[in-house]
Amino acid sequence: MIKGFLGTTIIDYPGKIASIIFVSGCNFFCPFCYNKSLVIADHIKTQPDISENTILDELLKRKGFIDGIVITGGEALLWPELRDFLSIVKKRTNLLIKLDTNGSLPEKLKSFIDDALLDYIAMDIKTGFSKYSRLCSIKNIDKKIQESMQIIRSSGLPFEWRTTVVPPLFKISDIKEITPFLSSEDVYYFQKMAVIEEEIIDPSILEGLEDVSFTELKTMLKPILKKNVKVSYRGFD
Repeated sequence: MIKGFLGTTIIDYPGKIASIIFVSGCNFFCPFCYNKSLVIADHIKTQPDISENTILDELLKRKGFIDGIVITGGEALLWPELRDFLSIVKKRTNLLIKLDTNGSLPEKLKSFIDDALLDYIAMDIKTGFSKYSRLCSIKNIDKKIQESMQIIRSSGLPFEWRTTVVPPLFKISDIKEITPFLSSEDVYYFQKMAVIEEEIIDPSILEGLEDVSFTELKTMLKPILKKNVKVSYRGFD
């Protein structure tokens, strides 16, 4: 299930130097996703597995230099061995652990929090809640997303929400749906879509895609900004 490893990043774990571990498998098939090699079964098969021992050896080599690790995917919470792996990482390295998640598995997420296996959580908010089931082909998934938001906010852990700004899926109506679920204590990143044509799940989404300027985005985000949410931007000039 571990398909990739990046030894050092200074941008993926806020304020920390970290290594990234890429886990394959996802229950979402967002058309704008640029990690096809970690999501689509036929592509996953072409990627060699990396053993947990290999990853642990790499982390131990970097102990004293890196502060933590980032577990990302795909959706890492789908990996059956994740709990055991993170327990070993905590025990042998004492590194901080950041989880990237799509928020679709609130019960499992809570169990990882309760077991003190996570130190930071970044959760994607893909679109307005009324569009979620259509986007992900999972009935009533919007309720799971909202539940995960509540669990994360009440966890006491540092966290962030993240939205990839894709014009057909992110409009002012979506912002208005999301805003009531936000608090002035929240940190929310809006990031420009990475256009990696060979990796995007559905390249047809790029046809006629109009870019959103930074000025346009800030205008769209007025309902969120009025709530004093701590908004930051990635990839926008």
